[in-house]
Amino acid sequence: TQAETELVKEWLLKTPFHKFYIPDALTKGEFPECLVGLREQNRMKEEISDLISNKFYKERPLITGQHANSEPSIPRPNFSKKGKRIFWIDTSELGAWSARRFGESSLFNVTHAAIAGAIADQLIADGILTHNNRAYGLGFVSPYTAQCELVKKLLEDKTEYIDPSSIGTAHKFQGSERDIIIF
Repeated sequence: TQAETELVKEWLLKTPFHKFYIPDALTKGEFPECLVGLREQNRMKEEISDLISNKFYKERPLITGQHANSEPSIPRPNFSKKGKRIFWIDTSELGAWSARRFGESSLFNVTHAAIAGAIADQLIADGILTHNNRAYGLGFVSPYTAQCELVKKLLEDKTEYIDPSSIGTAHKFQGSERDIIIF
């Protein structure tokens, strides 16, 4: 019947999370029994893990495993004055603006690309990208393909330090690891 067809169509358009009413349960402060939360991670240092844990795993904080803490540390860049692993740059007062290339929907931001280039230049100047004759893996991640293409163009003269294939969208990097990420 038409009603059954509409019901099936509606069900097919739902994500698995919505099919099992998970967002509704989480909104009510409940943790559905059908979910198993990640407890231990071994891919990032504790300082980075804590940031993610505090934001997304409030009820069941992440534990940083021994493997993540046993990995050698990357030297801290000179611009990270407090020696932290996470460095935020507030661009709200720089007059940064986003635009689209004609006929496309993906955004780019020239100011943010220039800042990413300046950070890469400083990492090279500090010797971090070639530290101990080992190039630390630098990744540049953006939600927008147009931004990635702009950054690739901006950094094309630095391919001995930065692999162009390490510049991409979050989808490209799923499951990948880099020593340093610029987002």
